[in-house]
Amino acid sequence: MTLHIFQHQVSLAATELVAQAVQQFNEASGGALVFGDGDHIGDYIEQTSWQLLGGLAQRRNAYGSGNLTPQELGQILDRMIKVDGRIGPVSVTPTMMKRLGKDVSEAAAVVSAQAAEAMLQDYLNTAGAALKAAISGNAAAVTDLTATGSAPSLRGLNKGTRPFGDAYSRIIAWLMDGATFNDFMDETLTNSSNLFQIGNVAIKQDGFGRRFVISDIPSLSEGNKQHSLGLVTGAAAVQTSPLIMKAQDVLGQENIKALMQGEYDFTIGLRGYQWAKDSIKSPTNEQVAATDNWKQIAASIKDTAGVMVTFGKDADAGGKAAKSAK
Repeated sequence: MTLHIFQHQVSLAATELVAQAVQQFNEASGGALVFGDGDHIGDYIEQTSWQLLGGLAQRRNAYGSGNLTPQELGQILDRMIKVDGRIGPVSVTPTMMKRLGKDVSEAAAVVSAQAAEAMLQDYLNTAGAALKAAISGNAAAVTDLTATGSAPSLRGLNKGTRPFGDAYSRIIAWLMDGATFNDFMDETLTNSSNLFQIGNVAIKQDGFGRRFVISDIPSLSEGNKQHSLGLVTGAAAVQTSPLIMKAQDVLGQENIKALMQGEYDFTIGLRGYQWAKDSIKSPTNEQVAATDNWKQIAASIKDTAGVMVTFGKDADAGGKAAKSAK
């Protein structure tokens, strides 16, 4: 068995596992977060990329003759940002090499499964960071309950949908970390059903049809603050690409070993927002999570990705209160 055969099997298997996982994920999230390759997501992006026009119906002067400025259709997702990622490098030990000689497919399956899980988590972490950054930059979409030290509650989520007005029902899923979801378990979510599970990523649904996408995305937690994102259909679209895995022998050391490393990339677009920094290519996690790097292009908040509710306690407020008490 050669490393060439092994790397080829890992690449194909990991790509197939990702494709299967994202299809199940998309369905479970209700389409709030949509992951997939170009063939599967292209039509969807095209259908959801047209910005809804505000003020389309207006008063007309029956006796007027002035010229009017036509409104132009603008594409919401026409400026997706490309993000690059890698798997490994991973050192293949002599013991593993012997294992490969016995059953190549089994070893490839193990590496592929771990790679696929890591890639899906990366998609979700990046999408979550981008959504939190974009939405938090829109003050009208944020409900901050930290001034009162409010713990996560369904009542708080309901308050968070108020910015959408009569379009509140467009919020179809809530993205949050595990700690926040556990706080909700004290209320009406004890009998929630599990719609999707891979690694530490889960999607659950309560008796009222509310969907909760649960994952410990770093950007959703800041000290004592817990951020929950209420998302509409197509809030974020992630267009994936196949994993390219390479392996080579490493010589010149006491023991022969092999190194494996993979590369992948994906593009991400947000409903109602666009990447604002053309000068930044292949952004880092910090740049994706920076509020200034996203700008709203939808005319109305109702046509954006969603809302954000912040629970917990503001550390600064707590410090000021302590000082005043002294």
